[in-house]
Amino acid sequence: MSGESLNLHDFKGKVVILSFWATWCEPCVEEFPSFIKLLDEFPEKVVLIAISHDYEEQDVTEFVEAFNGKRDNLILTMDKDKKMSQVFEVDRLPEGFVFNKDGLLVKKIIGIQDWATPNAIEFFKSL
Repeated sequence: MSGESLNLHDFKGKVVILSFWATWCEPCVEEFPSFIKLLDEFPEKVVLIAISHDYEEQDVTEFVEAFNGKRDNLILTMDKDKKMSQVFEVDRLPEGFVFNKDGLLVKKIIGIQDWATPNAIEFFKSL
């Protein structure tokens, strides 16, 4: 949301999650706290790029603040024109893509996910 361009190659050596979501999406709201737990578990190794379908930046920033969710490894961005959603063929929210340390897509998740279960933590450790 700072206006900077992002490229997955900028995060080489880190696991990257692209999450398409919105503040008005109930499953997205339910899912968000587990993202925060995951980010806290891997503060130097996992980056979440949260791509919002909201129209107002203020809605996104207030949402994250309400969950005390601001983290150095959380990058917020907007997809108002849905161009990124078209590139990734996203048709419902939430939808996530996990890229390994080499930038290769290793998992696509459609729908809500608990990102902080013991199995999820083990999965991210394996990456």
